[in-house]
Amino acid sequence: AFNRLRVSGTVNGPCSFYECAIDFVAGFEGAAYDCALLGSLVLDAAATAPLRLVDCHSDVAGTTRPTIDFNGAVCNGSIRNYNGGATIAGVTQGQSISIDCNSATIELDATCTSGTFNIRGIGYLIDNSGPGCTVSVDGLIEPPDLRLARDHARAANLQTQQV
Repeated sequence: AFNRLRVSGTVNGPCSFYECAIDFVAGFEGAAYDCALLGSLVLDAAATAPLRLVDCHSDVAGTTRPTIDFNGAVCNGSIRNYNGGATIAGVTQGQSISIDCNSATIELDATCTSGTFNIRGIGYLIDNSGPGCTVSVDGLIEPPDLRLARDHARAANLQTQQV
């Protein structure tokens, strides 16, 4: 396990990151908790254990996003309570990927050609995935939906006050 470090380079074997700044890491198989993503996190193409990112966030300013590249690995993925932007790439083996956004912009790259994505929470989705992907956004609340809900709540509040 790696704790409170800035990490970059190639990982050899399963590992876990805790409160780390992940710059560019290749060959990853494992989990990251409370980490900042600065660059690309590229999975080991032979990875079979599920990817777990819990309470992680982008540490890239502006519209540029770090990339989480599954690199053709057969592993599933769980990204929980993610904040900021992320591009998901290299999902090609029919994996199941769950992404729970707290406040995020998630892009599914065109290199995602076979997989199931369940995207929930508050955020935006940019779906460039291929025709072999199934994308469920049943639990995704996008900001236009929030504006509509706010406007309905205000109108209902005004009607209540007038009674």
